[in-house]
Amino acid sequence: MPATRYRLSWFEYARSQPGVILHYLRLVFWPQPLVLDYSWPPAQTVGDILPGAIVVAGLLAATGYAFWKWPAWGLLGAWFFLLLAPTSSVMPLADLAVEHRMYLPLAAIAVVVVLGAYAVSGALALSRAAQGNGSRLPAGQCWSRAGHPHLAAKQRLPR
Repeated sequence: MPATRYRLSWFEYARSQPGVILHYLRLVFWPQPLVLDYSWPPAQTVGDILPGAIVVAGLLAATGYAFWKWPAWGLLGAWFFLLLAPTSSVMPLADLAVEHRMYLPLAAIAVVVVLGAYAVSGALALSRAAQGNGSRLPAGQCWSRAGHPHLAAKQRLPR
């Protein structure tokens, strides 16, 4: 079956992209179905456009806030949107959705997931140590506390 191609204006293309971006983000975490040619229909109604536009606007706002408050995290969000922008903005291309457009932006999402998991695991280890379960600390954290000469000297000082 041949793929359906749409001749779209820049506005029709741009209003369809928030839904496509949400689809890309869903595929990052649940990659099914992977399709060679989506033949994605252009968004026509407010119901097609508004949910994706609200979520993408929220992600852009969160990126801006993170860039102001925590620049390293904000840079990852900016990296995602800036890499996706040439193919998901107002320059109409033949296809509305093609998975290979997410190859480079996917790296930013992978870094966020890995660093977020690392931060959460470190926070869990520290909360266990605060509860008195120091034996459950990862080996690297136990060594850094016991083997650091300044910390060891401070622990020997009388209070």
